[in-house]
Amino acid sequence: MKGKKSLLLLSLTLLATFVWGAGNRQQAAQSARARPGDYSKPVSFSILAHFENAEPDGRWTDPVTRMLEEKFNITLEMITVSDADAHTRLATLLAADDLPDLFQIDDTLLSTLLSTKKIINVDPYLKDYAPYSMSDKKQAPMMAYYRGSAYSPDGGLYVWGMNKGSWDNGLEPNFGFYILWDAYKKAGYPKLDSFRDLPDALEKMVAACPTSISGEKTYGAGYWYGEGQWGEQLMYWVLDPVGVSTPVDGYGGTFIIDLANSTPVMYNNMTSINSPYWENMWFFNKLYQKGLLDPDIVTMKHDEYSARVKDGRYMFATTAWNTSPANMGFSNIPGNERMYISLPSFSHRTENRFTNNFRGERRYAISSKTKNPERIIEFLDYCSTYEFSLIASNGIEGKNWTRVNGRPTPTTEYLRSDRSDKVFMRATGTRIYRFNSGYADGAIDPVSGVPMDLYFFSDESMQARMNNTLKDFIAHYGKSSQREVYESQAAITTGYNLLSFGTPPDDIKSYIDDLSAYRLKNFLKVVMAKDDTDFVRQRDAFIAGMADYHPERIWQYYNDEAAKQTAQVSNLMNLIEDSNQ
Repeated sequence: MKGKKSLLLLSLTLLATFVWGAGNRQQAAQSARARPGDYSKPVSFSILAHFENAEPDGRWTDPVTRMLEEKFNITLEMITVSDADAHTRLATLLAADDLPDLFQIDDTLLSTLLSTKKIINVDPYLKDYAPYSMSDKKQAPMMAYYRGSAYSPDGGLYVWGMNKGSWDNGLEPNFGFYILWDAYKKAGYPKLDSFRDLPDALEKMVAACPTSISGEKTYGAGYWYGEGQWGEQLMYWVLDPVGVSTPVDGYGGTFIIDLANSTPVMYNNMTSINSPYWENMWFFNKLYQKGLLDPDIVTMKHDEYSARVKDGRYMFATTAWNTSPANMGFSNIPGNERMYISLPSFSHRTENRFTNNFRGERRYAISSKTKNPERIIEFLDYCSTYEFSLIASNGIEGKNWTRVNGRPTPTTEYLRSDRSDKVFMRATGTRIYRFNSGYADGAIDPVSGVPMDLYFFSDESMQARMNNTLKDFIAHYGKSSQREVYESQAAITTGYNLLSFGTPPDDIKSYIDDLSAYRLKNFLKVVMAKDDTDFVRQRDAFIAGMADYHPERIWQYYNDEAAKQTAQVSNLMNLIEDSNQ
């Protein structure tokens, strides 16, 4: 009996020692954890993302990178990927179990990253290390979205959204119906009551302005189909003549959303002949039939397309990243009145012009192997601010912009510069981090009232570009400002897609990939139909050929997934409405 008591006492003593030791180890671990705002210890971490015209991989020397390193006492090891090769690069690093500390997420790899626990849940760090994000109402719907089932297995926050808000201030939308308004005026303001009036109007504009600035032949439009899928996606992504939708199933393009209320459009975008996709195909075929489509489109790359837009060779263009630099170049020509201006909605219903990308256009995750999660969260938290977003778009204060009566204001030299020049960007830090900041170019700071991108969207920039052509556009619609024109032409000018979709099952993904490849291989047959009868024949054959790639099953999968998210959509809408107050 005595031996048993001694054994029991020994066991209790060992247990107490273990518990006391475990408690001390936990306390020691907590005390070793970085304190918020304590940057006395230098650390380093790696970042993989898409950066614009940055230096080669490794240590960077631009002033914005130096500012970040000094502010947080960190050393940044930068790894740059293009959007085109992001998936392959990340997949390679994942296979080698060599993920960077912080990286731009690839949705197609998310399920693997989550199931293998390669990324962390940041929720435990938010209260102490993300004070800005916890107090900013604009962060709330983003966080709620990424806690949804498509991005989280347990309701935790594994994905962090950046580039929230608007890529534009509505006057120069990222995607829009841009025409050379001076040519439209010279052509006598031809009828433009609907999307179907556009080909005839462009024909009259080419006749009125047959040569470009350099003396080259003008066309109704061109495009960079030589870039493969990126060029072909115009047919279902960029143009939306019915004014209601945005595709959500990647390059499949079958499933589209009504942006007025974030609900599915109840027809298949690929197989319904009155869909946005087929309206776009009709439009480009009409240009082809009229000889208004640049014959070089089949092999043209984006750089060549951009150069031709800058030369004013096309009456019609679709992307602000091409038309805005063109307008800047036009404005430097003495006496020039050439200008691309975005037309208002043709549908007069819904137009996704004043975008609120609440979830963020870019997404990031933190590797579970990182040694400094706290510092990375603090870094992300600062990068999510309006303060840093302003710097990311325009560079360090005092170079391209200053504060006038406390208001961020671009310098005259900045507005006259060619900021797309790589040397200029690296010397000033301008736009290098634009994809890696909390707010997109056109988002408005609620305190100062200025947009993030002072070069394109500030009052000073708008005033510098307020030429006779823009004044004529405003007067043509009988309004006093460009914004009034757009708001008067559509009942709803801010659309939302609140649905979220994770990686589809293997069979659906295979169908999407096969359908995309089929479409890329065959769409030009429809675009280049010789007449209306041939267009209908080519269209019907094209749709019939899709049957082998299950477009209806793709559509049904996404429609079923959308039906499961009714409550989530309602919650997100409430959060968005609250954040807008």
